[in-house]
Order: sequence, then C-alpha cells, then structure tokens
Amino acid sequence: MNDLPKRDDKIYKEIEEFKDYELTYCIAYEMAIRNDEVKRLFGILEDKKKNFKIDDNTVKIIQTMMRVHGELRNYGLDYITSNAHKYAIDYKIDNELVAYQYDNELNYSDMLVNKVINNKTNNKLNIIEKMYKPNFSRPQLTFKNSKIISVDINPALPKKELLAYIEKIKDDFDKGYLEIQTPAELLNEEIQKVDNFDTRAMLTKQKRLADMFFIYDYATYRMKEVKEYNERYKAELDEKLSFIKNDKTLTAKEKKIQEMEAKKEFIEAKSEAKIKSICNEDDVCNQVGLQGDSVYKYYLAIKPYIEEKRYKELITGVSIL
Repeated sequence: MNDLPKRDDKIYKEIEEFKDYELTYCIAYEMAIRNDEVKRLFGILEDKKKNFKIDDNTVKIIQTMMRVHGELRNYGLDYITSNAHKYAIDYKIDNELVAYQYDNELNYSDMLVNKVINNKTNNKLNIIEKMYKPNFSRPQLTFKNSKIISVDINPALPKKELLAYIEKIKDDFDKGYLEIQTPAELLNEEIQKVDNFDTRAMLTKQKRLADMFFIYDYATYRMKEVKEYNERYKAELDEKLSFIKNDKTLTAKEKKIQEMEAKKEFIEAKSEAKIKSICNEDDVCNQVGLQGDSVYKYYLAIKPYIEEKRYKELITGVSIL
C-alpha cells in the first residue's frame, strides 16, 4: 500500500499551483502522461536510456528510441524539439551524424530566445527571429491541427492595451461559433455539475482538477491492486484444488466437500474489482472531502480525456469523437 496515491502528494500540490495562463496546456499534459500507451512508450525510452552503451547494438537502440519519439508525437509529446533537460547521443548511422535527445526533466524559464539556423558556408549561426518562451510548468503539447497563430505583440505598450488587443483577436476568432463551447469549457462545466454545493464552490478550479487527478490515480492504482490480489488468490485456489484432486487418501465425497469449501473461501476473500466500489472507499472519500457518488462522477469526468485521448481536444478545440 506504500505506493497508493495520497492527496497531499507533491504532484497534486503542483497541479494546484498551475497558473491560469498555462492551465489548459498543463492539464492536457497531465492527462496525456496517464494514458496507458504513452506510459508504455515512456517505459521503452527509460529502459533503452538506462541500458544504453556504445556497442554493436547502438544503431538499433537509437533507431528504436527515435521511432518511439515519433510515436509520441501522435500524442502531442514532441520531446526531440523540447528545451527540457537533454540526454544526448551523437552517433554515425550510414556515415551521417545523428544527434539524438532524450528529455526527462522539466526545467523551463521565462526568456526571450533567438531562433538560429546553421549557415553551412561559413559555419556561423545567424539570428533569424526572436520568440518568447513562457515559463509553463509542463511541456506544451503540439498537434498539427492546433489553432496556433502568430501575433505581433509590442511589450512596450500598456498592459491594458495589450489585453484588449488579445481579447479582440479572440473575439474575431470566435465569430460564427458563439453557440459552440470549447472542450476546455465543457470540462469545466462537468466539474461544476459534480461540485453543485457551496463548500466546493469556494475551491479554485486548480484544486478541483487536482482532486480529479488524484481520484483517477487512486482508483487506477486500487483497481490494479485488487486485480493482482484476486489473481494471486485464484492461483492459490487452483493449486489447492489440484492438491485435493490428486490426494489419494480422500474419498470422492470428501474431495467434493473440500473443493466446495475452498471455492467458498475464495469467493468470500475475493475483492470486488469495480471502480464504483473503489470510489466509495472511505480512504479516497475522506482525502477529498466528497461522498462516494461525487468521487465516482469525478472519475467518470476525467476518464475519457485520458483513456480515449480526448485531452487533445483541449488544445485543438476539435472533437476526436
């Protein structure tokens, strides 16, 4: 039970501290890294990184890692171009130098950085443009159909004027779509439905989202734990039944009686592997201060965004259904 998530774990405290300007991107990232396929791909990278060494298999290892990075792009996770901490390898494949980067830490800061290109004629770096890199707490997911636009901003202007300018851009963009809520707004609406009482209304959106992630993590862990427990107990039952069957000292009647008792004991000891039951456990309810029904609704609200990859909708604004 040591690995069972706790509401006061660092990760949920970090979610509570997400700033409004970065919230959607950070929440989408947290959803993405909980997807089973993403976790599987991360596992491959971790394994290859941990066991990496220069030998006859180096080329195959690098090719595998680059293939996995390519697959991660389908989930919005483009680590190769990330500015996070890099695990780098330079190696020649077919006489061409391959620079491979593996990112495993988040370390962003506010900065104006210069995008550069390599001038092959004189081997000098030429500045081609300036861009602003925000200090988001998590990497920004990127998708081909994201509605990202370039906007000319003059930071020397008054803040009020700049905010009005951004609002005008957003208003112009939304024209013709006034009746359509964005996926992010729909998710917020689902949270409001669950929190339909005064005490929760006092909490920030970030704290409610932290509760939601905790509930999902808790239920997922407990479901896995219960299934493993039942599988171990089932294996013990099968072994016991096999022993009874092969015990030549027992009569057929005695074997039948002992088999029935063993099966009854298994049924009584077996835990119920149902999410709704787990969401009603006192441990999780007490940690978030919610009744079991509300905990279950929170789980159902976030589940499709993680397991069906609907977190993509938060960034692209386009439904994947």
